[in-house]
Amino acid sequence: SGLPQVRGGLFMPKDFYLRMMNPAGQPLSLPPLMQWFYTHTLLVGIVELVLSSLFAWVSWNLLKRRDWARIAFIAFLLLGVAWQFGSLWMMRQIVEGTLAAQNAAMPPGQAMPKEFAETMTNVAMLMGSAVGLLIAALLGWVAWKFTTRKVRDEFAR
Repeated sequence: SGLPQVRGGLFMPKDFYLRMMNPAGQPLSLPPLMQWFYTHTLLVGIVELVLSSLFAWVSWNLLKRRDWARIAFIAFLLLGVAWQFGSLWMMRQIVEGTLAAQNAAMPPGQAMPKEFAETMTNVAMLMGSAVGLLIAALLGWVAWKFTTRKVRDEFAR
């Protein structure tokens, strides 16, 4: 799943995505986190590729009912819960970055109406928070199910 990012990081200039988001050439005022992600495509792709491969290996061994894989899978689920809460913390930066990219695409001298930007921010924060909390709850529930006696006994055989 990190292959497209690795390919992009190897064969495209470091600022390719930033230039693609703003063909007019004005520098975008993106939050630092988004700036970092858009300029470190290769590193992000390699990390995604390694994590995806590790997750596939753990999942394969989970199917073979190996207890260490059950514990590793729980760790992945809890990492997913932490990622969801981290995403909630980063949500405002992501929304602000998206608004900056949309403003850069506007004709010179025009800006997005302030009311629209505020509404978009509020809706995105509300929906993102609701979905993030729902996913975190679901991952937490699955992690808990993997710790129940019935599942532990199945992996102990």
